[in-house]
Amino acid sequence: MSGSKIIPEKITTPIQLVATWFVMLVALVSALLSAAHWITRPEWASAFLVLLTGVLIAGVLIFVAAMLTVFRPHLQEGKEYAEWLKDKGLYSDGILRANQVSEMILQQAHPQEAEAEQKIWAKSEIQVSLSQLPGAGKLYRNLVNAGFNAALYEASGSDDVDAHAAIWIGSLVPVAYAVEAIKLAVTTWPHLKFLHLSNDGPVPPEFVHKQLYLGGATKTAWTFGLLEWPKDELLGLDGTMEIEEFHRVVRARYIGGGRKLDL
Repeated sequence: MSGSKIIPEKITTPIQLVATWFVMLVALVSALLSAAHWITRPEWASAFLVLLTGVLIAGVLIFVAAMLTVFRPHLQEGKEYAEWLKDKGLYSDGILRANQVSEMILQQAHPQEAEAEQKIWAKSEIQVSLSQLPGAGKLYRNLVNAGFNAALYEASGSDDVDAHAAIWIGSLVPVAYAVEAIKLAVTTWPHLKFLHLSNDGPVPPEFVHKQLYLGGATKTAWTFGLLEWPKDELLGLDGTMEIEEFHRVVRARYIGGGRKLDL
């Protein structure tokens, strides 16, 4: 923006949109007060415009205050907002939107290409994030020693491990890496019991498909309709499975057997 002039192509972030509202508010208030100053007939018109100006200012200030407090995380840029979602253990709503299906269709149509892409990744390129729950330090060290790029995130201020029993699996993570990380996690955190793939819901930021998250919210797992995995079955996962077979195994523990949205 330049001065009070709004240049649409320059508005690229949510916080800039809030600033734009203030510019528009100043312009509207100036117009209304100018009109109130010059209008003489009918006599009530001037008072009405002044009253309308006050209501407009109060409404915008209340709305902006809510955006900057209650909805502050939603005003972040895309990457930071995705990190906030990850901190909450929430990647998606668990409902696949029709306008986001094209990416999954492409992956299903060219599974060989997706698999070939996975094979060239080094283990250190796979980010494994974990909630900061009891035992997180030990699990973090085990992951790093195994060659993973691990990172700790806050668990929404809760030490209740049963409230963080989910594992979110990036759909492009190689099976061998995913299974190895799951086994390390379950060995340290036996409370983990839910698995979910990143592309079985509204499409998240692209980098999420190449990550694992350990200790995701149990409430979100219930929202997704996930069934529990016994610990011995998690420890018995075969890391040599093909990617499509691994995904079928994971989806078999969805309510409805992992049935996708009809196209």
